[in-house]
Amino acid sequence: MLVMLKNLAVLLWTCVGAYFGLAGYFGTKLFEATSTARVSSGASYLIYGGLSFRTRQDLADFLLDETASRWFSWLPDVPADLMPLLACSAWGMLGGAFRLVHSQVRTQPADSVTWQTVLFTPVLGAGVAVTVYLLAFLLPTVLTIGPHTMRAETLVALSIVSGIECERVYQWVQEQIGKLTS
Repeated sequence: MLVMLKNLAVLLWTCVGAYFGLAGYFGTKLFEATSTARVSSGASYLIYGGLSFRTRQDLADFLLDETASRWFSWLPDVPADLMPLLACSAWGMLGGAFRLVHSQVRTQPADSVTWQTVLFTPVLGAGVAVTVYLLAFLLPTVLTIGPHTMRAETLVALSIVSGIECERVYQWVQEQIGKLTS
């Protein structure tokens, strides 16, 4: 019974991470699309659902906005500056949940995984992903001049890998604390 509850908790972490990760991804893509200047090419236009669009990019922006608003109606209320943080923390949480699934399937029997591991590995994955995102965002800001943004795809990849590798970060921190206290 306890094993089933732990598996349900892992499934819940996975669903929450995937939902908020997709919301952050779509929000970040919408922010990317609205922050870049578009130039129309010629006088031709496209028609979709009775609406006319000047370029294919305008149509793609509309479709992305329509899709995101259907599944994530709360997304327009989130400030644009928080979208990448939402995306990286949620994808990191999903990476931590993937790490739990991997440890349950490959390395450890399901009944040997503790509740602490089930409850805090996705949270630690989110924390490591946010830290990696902030480093990836701040280092170019310090070292270069001019505006820059991180692509949403890069954000997703870094966050998932950070969430998966959060256990190694936890072990390293635990070793360092052990060195300080001994």
